[in-house]
Amino acid sequence: MENFDKDLRSIQQARDLARLGKVAADKIADYTEEQIDKILRNMV
Repeated sequence: MENFDKDLRSIQQARDLARLGKVAADKIADYTEEQIDKILRNMV
C-alpha cells in the first residue's frame, strides 16, 4: 500500500510542477529577447 501512496504523491508532484511551468511560461512569453538573454547569462 505504501508504494501506491508514493505513486500518487509523485503524480501529484508532477501535476503541481506542470502547473507552475505553465505559469512561468505565460509570464516569460512577454519578455523581450534582451530579458531572456539576461536570464540565461545569469544561469551559467
